[in-house]
Amino acid sequence: MTANRLIQKVSYDGEQVKIAYTITRDGGADPDELTLTCGDIPRPELLAALEALRPFVGPILDVTDTAWGEAIEIRGVLFGWKHGTMAARLNCVRLCENGKKFCFLTPSLASETEENEDGAPGDGAALGDDLVAALEAVVIEACRYADGERTQGCLPLSDGNNAAAGANPEGQGSLPDGSAGTGDAGATE
Repeated sequence: MTANRLIQKVSYDGEQVKIAYTITRDGGADPDELTLTCGDIPRPELLAALEALRPFVGPILDVTDTAWGEAIEIRGVLFGWKHGTMAARLNCVRLCENGKKFCFLTPSLASETEENEDGAPGDGAALGDDLVAALEAVVIEACRYADGERTQGCLPLSDGNNAAAGANPEGQGSLPDGSAGTGDAGATE
């Protein structure tokens, strides 16, 4: 995990993961803004971290009907960071009662403290310790995904058989021409 990386957005729509983040270089230069959009299946831990946010939606919206909350699908989180303090907005959908349309919910959450830096009350519900831990789990798993830790299915090799295709014993796979590669990918002659 990169120490100077701040996750700004994590979303998963069932087909693609989207992670937006900034990286600040040493010396305080303007941060680089990066967005990763990928169809690789996320690890179960990322899905579980997003799912763990569901119990918080009802109380944030002042909905006490637990059946209502069970029908919510967490699609992602938008993060805000200021002076090391986290704020968040959950992106959720819920199938409407007519069963034909989705209701989009975006409960906003104040920073980890109940007051803004100027001492004024926060804009949304103050984050409790349990919610902060759940949001931090999403950040950790998003960093793992951005670092390449994903669920990997079978790679489609030319004849469908790893051993027969001459798979590299170190597990590096092969190039489209069937070779194990020379380590100079992208080199031109």
